[in-house]
Amino acid sequence: MKSGFVSIIGKPNAGKSSLINRLLNDNLTIVSPIPQTTRNIINCILTDKEKGFQIIFKDTPGIIKNTKHFLDEKLIKYIEDALKDIDIIVLLITPEESLFEYSNILNNLHKDKVVVAVNKSDIKMKEFSEEEKSLGFYTIHISALTGFNTDKLLEKIVSLLPDNIQYYPEDIVSDRTIRFFVSEYIREAIIKNLKEEIPHQVFIDVEEMEEREDMTIIKAIIYSEKDSQKKIIIGKSGAMIKKIGIEARKRIEDFINKKVYLELFVKVKEDWRKDKVFLNKLDYY
Repeated sequence: MKSGFVSIIGKPNAGKSSLINRLLNDNLTIVSPIPQTTRNIINCILTDKEKGFQIIFKDTPGIIKNTKHFLDEKLIKYIEDALKDIDIIVLLITPEESLFEYSNILNNLHKDKVVVAVNKSDIKMKEFSEEEKSLGFYTIHISALTGFNTDKLLEKIVSLLPDNIQYYPEDIVSDRTIRFFVSEYIREAIIKNLKEEIPHQVFIDVEEMEEREDMTIIKAIIYSEKDSQKKIIIGKSGAMIKKIGIEARKRIEDFINKKVYLELFVKVKEDWRKDKVFLNKLDYY
């Protein structure tokens, strides 16, 4: 069995989550045009018994340089962790970017462990400079949106995998809990409907999940930073929170393959992104 851990890293909005969903052929991780949508390291597992491989993809937050609050510091720590004890690293860049923007990362990595994938190549192809080529990294043009060359990217990753044990049963697609994905799908519905007004100022805490024979009962709190944001999330006569609930419930039902009763509450937690104790909740899921 060829198996290993593959970290996909890149700047916010490079398309890391979209690429993982494409490679897994599953809409597992949440995707949005809002930068820094991913807040955790999410292990997404692709197993092919016939071809004899298992890949544990690590979906990571986008690389950021300037921190504004403790949440940013926490995301940077997640990225640093994703580069440790890893078998392969896929650096996902866009056609406009230079490899030299990532010198501080690439200089510390073995060339034979790195694949540079240029995403969004359906829009524009990147011309690598002679200086970039001289760095010696394997490069490939892809499109996570259309699937262009993603099969070749997967073949390259598999070729680099070490002979190893199978880490997870073949029916496991992530090591994250159902509770984690429930919180993510609620947040996805908020981002989708309120991306201009409420880009990142929400935190979802799933307080209760009760399994019954015919359905799953879920109660979750949406934390906003300001009372004005709370009013936007609830909407006029509760219209927006109802819409968010309907969309999130459908997504959760598709994921757990069971009927769901979803109850959402909105509370204000001022400056939660600066609260170290509160942000420990990120590690609970």
